[in-house]
Amino acid sequence: MHGITKVAERNHQAMAGFLTHLASMQETRGVCVLGSHARTGCRPNADEYSDFDVALFIDLEIDPFILQYEPTSFQSAIQPLLPDWLPNFKFVAPFSEFEQRLHSYEPLQINVHQFVLSYEQQDHIVWSEDRREAFLNTCEILYDPTGAVAELISIKTRKHCRTHVQRLNRNMAIIPVLIEHCVIKCARRRAFVDAQLALSETVDHLIESAYDLNERPLPHRKWRFAQLVDLPLLPPGFSFNLEAALVNGPSSTEGFIERASTLQRLCSEILRISQERGIVSCDVYSNFVTALNAGWQLKHRTAADLAIGSIKDQYEKMRDLQWNTRNFELWMP
Repeated sequence: MHGITKVAERNHQAMAGFLTHLASMQETRGVCVLGSHARTGCRPNADEYSDFDVALFIDLEIDPFILQYEPTSFQSAIQPLLPDWLPNFKFVAPFSEFEQRLHSYEPLQINVHQFVLSYEQQDHIVWSEDRREAFLNTCEILYDPTGAVAELISIKTRKHCRTHVQRLNRNMAIIPVLIEHCVIKCARRRAFVDAQLALSETVDHLIESAYDLNERPLPHRKWRFAQLVDLPLLPPGFSFNLEAALVNGPSSTEGFIERASTLQRLCSEILRISQERGIVSCDVYSNFVTALNAGWQLKHRTAADLAIGSIKDQYEKMRDLQWNTRNFELWMP
C-alpha cells in the first residue's frame, strides 16, 4: 500500500472494526486517522512504537450561546449532553495475545481526539500550530458524509503568515543574544549545565526559524528535526550541523564556544536568506526591542541612532564609540 509501512497496514486492518463502529454512531459527523498511520504519504514511518491516532467529530443539540464559551467552560457546559458511548482519549487495543503478536510488537495504544463539530466551526476557535500541522499534512478522512469536516480542516489549517513572520523576526534577534549572553558566558563561567540548556533553547529557536522561513507550521516536537529535510529553503548542511552542535562536543569552555559558533553561522545564513526575501527587517534587534516587546525600548530610532546616519545592526552600533557615548550621556541633538 502506497505511503504506509507494513506495521501501519497491519494496524489499519486490526482497527477497521473500531473505526467503522465509531462512524456508525448517531452523533458522529466525521472520523479521521492522523499521524504516521494516515495514508497521506507525508509521514510514512509508523512502527511498533507508534500510537494509532483517530480524530472523532460529533455534533450535539447545543444552545448557540454556549458555542461562544471558551474551551474549558464549553466542555463543562456540555457534559450532560455528551453520549454515553464516548471513549477515553487514550487506551490500549484489547487484542488477543495472538492478534497482538500478529499486528505489532508492542501493545497498540489508541488516541481518540474528540471534537464537537459545531464548536470547532466557530471563528473564535483557533487551532494550535501542531494541530494545524497534523490535520494539514497527516489527516486521512475516513468518514465525512456532508463534507463539513473537510471544509473545517481547510479553514482551520490556512497559513498564518503574520505569525510566522513575527516569530522569525523575534528568533533572528534572540538567537545571537542567547548564544553570546547565555551559552558562551555560562561556558566561560564553567556552568556547563546552564550552557547546555541555553544551547538546546537556541537549537529550538533555529528549528522554529527553519519552518517559519519556509512558511510551514511546526510539527509535533517529536517530528520537528526529522522533517527538516523536507524544507527547501535551508542553508546547505543545516540538519547535519545542527545535530553536531546539539549532541557532540566535550563539556568544556572551548567545546561550547565551538558549538555556539556553529549555531551562530546557521543563524546568520537563515537571516541572510530571510532578508534577501524581504521577510525580516534590516535591523532585527531594534525591531525586536521596539515593535515586538513591551518594556524594552520606546523610541523606534533614538537620537543616537539618527546621529549615525545609515541603519546599522545592533552589533555594529555597539562597536561604535560615538553611539555608545551618546546613549550614556543621554545626548539630545
